[in-house]
Amino acid sequence: MNESICSWDSENTSRISANDQLNDSNLEEWQNIQYPTYNKNYLENIRATTERGVPKLYSLFSDKDLVTSSDEEDGCRSRNRLGKFRPDKLSTRRFLTDLQVYTLNERTTERFLDKCYNLISELKSMDKKNTSIKRFRKKLFAFYSEIDKLMKTDKDFWVGDEENVSKVIECVERYVLTRLFCQLFTLSISEFNDEDCKFYHKCHTLKWIEPHHLRCPLRMDNEDVVCQIRKATSTLQRIINKKNPFEMMNCALRAVKFCEKALLASGFEVVCADDLVTVMIYVVLQASPLHVRSTEEFLLNFALPCRIERGQEAYCFATLVSCIK
Repeated sequence: MNESICSWDSENTSRISANDQLNDSNLEEWQNIQYPTYNKNYLENIRATTERGVPKLYSLFSDKDLVTSSDEEDGCRSRNRLGKFRPDKLSTRRFLTDLQVYTLNERTTERFLDKCYNLISELKSMDKKNTSIKRFRKKLFAFYSEIDKLMKTDKDFWVGDEENVSKVIECVERYVLTRLFCQLFTLSISEFNDEDCKFYHKCHTLKWIEPHHLRCPLRMDNEDVVCQIRKATSTLQRIINKKNPFEMMNCALRAVKFCEKALLASGFEVVCADDLVTVMIYVVLQASPLHVRSTEEFLLNFALPCRIERGQEAYCFATLVSCIK
């Protein structure tokens, strides 16, 4: 960084110079000591999330239907299909609730679940070691296209208009990727773990930076500003706990919103992009989020294009990525 952007003192400059001379062995040592290295239980540990106000009973199915899993106990076809999906899972219950919004009947909902189950089973049976991310992506997007075509040609699946079709496909994407998160995110980690480690290391070496070093117009003597920055930092750290693009993008959106509130609390009437970017850079350094590169690639490869190309969430995600770059 040059003096036109940041004002460094001689001591800090020497610290940066020393850290920039790290070799591979030093980086490996940093990875083993500082970085929470991936292990087989890591993704299993982050799967658990807090259940947030999801209805327990549904109009389409009784409570008994939701937990039935065998044909022998009852010959009802819908119960057998739902049993495959273990609807006691939070993600499945949310998916059922989402489909009910579009007034899909029981038979249609059952067919949706059946198609999703077949895709999930097929992708889970694929050999991760010999299968590339591109192949998983190709199968996922072929499935989304199949659902889109089915909803436009089959009257049982028609939900009123094109906008509702897109929303149902987003619900399908959210559910399928939640169920496949461990498998797909592991692929991203295995490919980009080295870049994750380097980024995490760089953030820690620069964690001493204060807002004035970045010419960031934050009034850190204001308690409200400090509170908003802390919220943005903790929100950004929790992005690794999200299990689908919808939740990840919303997490990025909330972090940017907290940064905007920090600028407003600092006396700004209007927040401009340049000021927002400097605040986001400071928040990223303080948060040192895990698996940043892997998360970015997970979104770029498996999220629907509409999520990363349009809307407020897409803008906030692009802002976050530019800060990380």
